[in-house]
Amino acid sequence: MTDTASGLPVIVQKAYEFNLWIVQKVKSFRRSFRFTVGDRLIFTSIDIPTRLVDAANARDKARILGEVNGMLNRLRFLLRMAKDRKFLGVDSYGYAAGQSAEIGRMAGALGTTIRGTPAFRTGTTTNRRTGTITSGFTTGRIPEELRSPKSGALASQTSVPKPRPICGTAAAAGSRQIGT
Repeated sequence: MTDTASGLPVIVQKAYEFNLWIVQKVKSFRRSFRFTVGDRLIFTSIDIPTRLVDAANARDKARILGEVNGMLNRLRFLLRMAKDRKFLGVDSYGYAAGQSAEIGRMAGALGTTIRGTPAFRTGTTTNRRTGTITSGFTTGRIPEELRSPKSGALASQTSVPKPRPICGTAAAAGSRQIGT
């Protein structure tokens, strides 16, 4: 996954080309928007390839790739704002969303090859059988008082009743009396 000419990962070239595209698009923004959101779009799109170059030569790649992920999220937000203000067409926004998603996937894959695990994991998962909570890169156990006596899973997970299927039409459901 390295470009043979420069010795840098292919993701750097991809981010650089995306940066050039963004600069061209921002030139067509109205003046008032170009110097506010347009400048932020350009600065963020410049920071992404430069941080990717830093990550290619750094020891702590996972931290830098996490920063790149945050920059991509900011870039997506700014692109959406430009689309909503009608400075980017739907086709241009679709292209930008696809490019930012591809760069994000490539950064995630680069993070995976560093340690064999994803560089940035979010959210919390619970193994219901063992009660092990995994959040980010840390692992913990559910305290006994929070476990369900039957399955060992979280008590809140087992006490929620399953929703009943709705039968009939909305008119029939509205005419039904509650409590009978």
